[in-house]
Amino acid sequence: ISIGLFSVLNKKTDVTKNIDSVDTVTSSGVVIGAEGTGSYTIKQVPLTEGKVTSVAAPDLSRPVTFGQSAVFTPEVVQLLTNKIITLQVDLKKDSTDLKKWIDLGIYQKMIGDYQGAVASWQYVTKVADKDFIASGNLGNMYAYQLKDMVKAEQYYNQAIKNAPTQIYLYFQLAEAFRDVSKDIPRAKAVVERGLVANPGNTELVALRDSLK
Repeated sequence: ISIGLFSVLNKKTDVTKNIDSVDTVTSSGVVIGAEGTGSYTIKQVPLTEGKVTSVAAPDLSRPVTFGQSAVFTPEVVQLLTNKIITLQVDLKKDSTDLKKWIDLGIYQKMIGDYQGAVASWQYVTKVADKDFIASGNLGNMYAYQLKDMVKAEQYYNQAIKNAPTQIYLYFQLAEAFRDVSKDIPRAKAVVERGLVANPGNTELVALRDSLK
C-alpha cells in the first residue's frame, strides 16, 4: 500500500512532521500520508478530554466495502478486511472506545468506504465535545476525497476551536484552500488565525512565507 507511517505520539511527547503528504491522524497520533506538503507539530492530548455524551453508535454490522478506486492485492484486501472486522467486533463489546472508532474510520477511508468513515468519525465528534482528531480527519476527507470544501472548512474549524494549539490543523486547512480551492488569500487568513493563537510559531511563519 502506498502509505507513509510516521512517528507515534505518547502522552509526554510532541512530534514534528516534515513530509510530502496530506494526512489522516490515528487515535495514537500516527500520521498516515497521502499527498501534499507540510511541516508542523502535532501535540498529544487525552482523546476524551471534555464532556462525553451518550449517542447511538453507528451500525457495527456494516459490510466491509471496497470502493472502485481501491486497488489492492488479495493479501492486502484480506489484511484490511480483518482489521476492520476485528475493530467492529471489539467495538460491539465496548462502543465507548473512541480510539478504536477513529482507527475504524481510517481503515474505512483507506478502502474507499467514505460513508463508513464519515459515520465512524462523526460519532466521535458527537460523543466527545473536545475532539479534534476525528474532526480534522473529516475535514481532510471532505477536502480531498469528497471535494466539499464547505464541510471541510466546517470540520477543520471545529477541530481548531477544540485544539487551537494543534498547528497541523491550520496547516491542513490552509493547504486545502491552496491546493483544492486555489484560494491563496483564504489560505493566508487561516495561517494568520494560527499565528494569533500561537504567536511567533516558526512553522506557521514558514508556511505564511511560502504562500504565493
